[in-house]
Order: sequence, then C-alpha cells, then structure tokens
Amino acid sequence: MAEKTILSLDPYIRIHNGKSFSFGGNQMWFAKDRSFYDRTRHMGGCGLVAVCDFMLWYCLKNRLVPKNFPPSFLNGGDCMLEKEEYLTFLRHVSTHGYPILPKLGSFSFEMAGFVNHFLASVGAKERIRFLWQNNPKKRLKLAEDSVRRGYPCMLIIGPHFLSPGHRGVNFYRMSPDGKLHLAHRDVHGHFVMLTGICRYDDLKKPVLFEISSWGEKYYISSEEYTQYIRKRSSPIVCGMFTLS
Repeated sequence: MAEKTILSLDPYIRIHNGKSFSFGGNQMWFAKDRSFYDRTRHMGGCGLVAVCDFMLWYCLKNRLVPKNFPPSFLNGGDCMLEKEEYLTFLRHVSTHGYPILPKLGSFSFEMAGFVNHFLASVGAKERIRFLWQNNPKKRLKLAEDSVRRGYPCMLIIGPHFLSPGHRGVNFYRMSPDGKLHLAHRDVHGHFVMLTGICRYDDLKKPVLFEISSWGEKYYISSEEYTQYIRKRSSPIVCGMFTLS
C-alpha cells in the first residue's frame, strides 16, 4: 500500500439521514415529485449546498449563530444536523437572496456575492475570492493553505466549454486499505467543497483533492482536474473560491 499523508477537515458537516451521517449536504434530498421549487433545488442545487455548507462551517469555526440558522446548530460544539432542519435552512437561503434557475442552477458570481454579503452581515473581515491565476501550482497551494487554516474551498467543475460531449472529472472513493474505486464518472457542471489534500510519498502519484459532494466524501485527481480544465473546459468557468 502506498504511503500517504492526508490533510483533512474531517469530521466535516454531518447531517443525520436515517441510520447514517452524511459528509456535507446533498441537493438530491429535495424530492423531485414535490413543489416546483424543490424540483429545481434537486436538479440544480449544488451551488446552494456549497454556499450553505460554507456558511455553516464558517459560523462553526467562529462560534457564530446568526438568525435563521438551524435550531440545533452548534449543539455539542460541532456541526451535526437533522436532515429536515438542514433542508429547511437551504429552503430559507434559496428564497432569501440565492436564486436557482431552472435547468441552469446557479453561477459562480452568485456564490461570491451571496457569501460575501453574509460575511459582511456577521462582521467578518474576510471575503471569498476567485482564483484568477488558475494554474495547478497556485491552485494546490491555496487549497492546502485554506485547509490548514481550517476552511474548505468552493471548487468549480465547470461545464464542457471547448470540447462539448467529451469526458468530465471522475470521483473516487477510498477504501480502508487506501485503494481508490471509481464512484462517479465524467462529472461536469458541478460545485463541490474541497475539504482535504492527499499526498503520496511516491511523487509519481498525483495529489488528490478530498471533496464533499452529494453528501459523501470523494476524491478527485488533481491531474485529471487540470487536464479537464485545459482540454475540455476553461479556467474561466473552472476554479475555486478561497477565504482571505
């Protein structure tokens, strides 16, 4: 088994869902057969989840409990919520300033504007900023620095831009023995939360990004992500927001 070092925010946001706990939120919990608004959140709510999970985590780190946050937030000093109160919080956010467009979802500038307005409202001096110098070295450094400071990054896996119809980014699960197993193939047009960095002692192996998506912990190859940006998408629509 290859030796590795994992820098992670785990335990991350946990939502009680039946007999298990998630790793962050999941827009798929909104039912497709309910209201028009819940169907829209189900289909295009990944940006909403990213925004809400970031706000929850920021307030957890800084011991803040703003108005309209879930009632059990910060109970026990962590971020562990019941599924229905989590969804109620997301519905509140999506009807109070964070729109989701049918079939389109949301856009990165919405995320930045909404989160930065929220940070100002709680008296924070920090703001989230887009990585314009979007190259592999800078991306990895900022991601690692952010996780070391205790904050996730909002990672954007943009749409096919230069090569429509080509492959996206693969998501992997890591088994207890450290092996990677393909979980989702060709993901694109999706917002996730980067919650960790995995480095192997064998420098020939790519650095892995630990991510929260669809309520699960996955890993993506930093090299696969870079190749997707270069060959199939664009740095304009792929990248990340970090707190600074």
